[in-house]
Amino acid sequence: SQFICCSSFIKKIELKNVMKKNHPKMNEVPLLSIVTINYNNQAGLDRTLSSIFDTTIPFLIESIIIDGASSDASVEVIKKYEPKIAYWQSERDKGIYDAMNIGLAKSTGRYVWFLNSGDLVNERSTLKHLHPVLLQDKWDIVYGETQMVDIQYNVIGSGSENSNRPLPETLHYNSFKYGMNVVHQSFIVKREIAPLYDLRLKHVSDIDWILRILKTEPNSYLFSEPISRFVLEGHSSQNRKAANWERFKLFSKHYGLLNNLLNHVKILFQYLK
Repeated sequence: SQFICCSSFIKKIELKNVMKKNHPKMNEVPLLSIVTINYNNQAGLDRTLSSIFDTTIPFLIESIIIDGASSDASVEVIKKYEPKIAYWQSERDKGIYDAMNIGLAKSTGRYVWFLNSGDLVNERSTLKHLHPVLLQDKWDIVYGETQMVDIQYNVIGSGSENSNRPLPETLHYNSFKYGMNVVHQSFIVKREIAPLYDLRLKHVSDIDWILRILKTEPNSYLFSEPISRFVLEGHSSQNRKAANWERFKLFSKHYGLLNNLLNHVKILFQYLK
């Protein structure tokens, strides 16, 4: 059977069945797993999946969709793209980071990339240009610039322009001591070194996830063009006060309270110049 029926619609498709339908080379490991988390964001989900599947894809990717039992038409959007999706589920979870852990566990690709509902692949050619870099298989991390957009998807500027922090030529643990200069939407990592997200963190577990990866001293590659587009009204953006406090505590944990305070003073002076 290639489907499981529940409440008159298909709720979940097993990975092996979809791969039989869509990927003739059954023994081939996907080069890239793209994990998309969604909850009641049908329009954002449609934009995200369209940006993935309407691009030039010269290699085997694996699309994983983890929906948190949305009550809007998100499942209908998923079904529209179903032939191209490797695995999806629409079930209750414990929040966005729990859903990201589920998606990570379902992934089988050599690399994994979290592109959640509302996030976009930057250009139609982005995946095509990423292909030779990922194919080399010598980089633990591939990272790049992010185009920030408003809720109408008008480009505001790059992440570097908005934060006044240029991307480092090499990404390492201390790269973030003055704040985030790479977001997870433009951070592609080898699945074998990707840990689970810390569910004790409610707003900035994605930052902690990147820092814990960088603490292992992986090698990294700075991609020559923007990788993704990110709507500034994201989860942490909508919970700014709580997110800022949790972020401060997180950076104090990783870099020490005194160093974190001094770094924040330096950041303040930069903005006052």
